[in-house]
Amino acid sequence: WQVALQLLADVQRAGVEADAVTFNSAISACGKGLKWQAAMVLLAQMRCSNVQATVASFGSTLSISACGRKAKWQAGLWLLDDMHITI
Repeated sequence: WQVALQLLADVQRAGVEADAVTFNSAISACGKGLKWQAAMVLLAQMRCSNVQATVASFGSTLSISACGRKAKWQAGLWLLDDMHITI
């Protein structure tokens, strides 16, 4: 997950615009590392970068279910609400 975040930062620093696939890949990597906070930050970065979050963006973040595994049900509810508004 750390490598994925570094690659995303490198891409952005190089002036290349990250798209939903790029962000989703980084979110998925965070999921494998059970880093739900980092995934939530990436969702926020997507919005700030004017990249439309997809069902996969939210699904990956929810399935990290660090929201569930770490008893972060409030974050899970926020994600579901945000997904409903965004998609």
